[in-house]
Amino acid sequence: MCYKDIREKVKRIKNQYESCNPLTIIKELNIVPAFFAQDIADELPDGCYFKSEGIAFILIDSTLNEHERNITYAHELGHAILHPDVDTLTLEKYNKNLVQKYENEANIFAAELLLDDNICHNYQGYSAHEIAKSEYVSVELVRYKYNSLYKSNFTFKNYA
Repeated sequence: MCYKDIREKVKRIKNQYESCNPLTIIKELNIVPAFFAQDIADELPDGCYFKSEGIAFILIDSTLNEHERNITYAHELGHAILHPDVDTLTLEKYNKNLVQKYENEANIFAAELLLDDNICHNYQGYSAHEIAKSEYVSVELVRYKYNSLYKSNFTFKNYA
């Protein structure tokens, strides 16, 4: 899937739910948000999306701060929207390249959801680090947003 397709999907979702808050959209989609048990948080990534018996779940690490939670919810929502039937935790054992592609797409989704299209104009002359700090996101998401705005026909294949 290319940046442009993901951008369009996120725009439709923002308009449909009149929100860019990932937790609001998660709840509207009847996805169950929950926290990992404290004793297994170190063994898992910051969050994960999966389905069980037809019910969609997003689990995140309870030790994350508010801004980290927001980023993680946005990323996992990306998996729920873009890869609704894929269990990346299991898939990683068999196809790391495909998992990396899905992770990149979920990051693009998160960047599109959390960062406005005017970001480069609003922060003209700022570094990616300064923008990230001001917007309470990771530098990685700022870079994904920049690429989304300026390389919209780029498609991830075997990106590592």
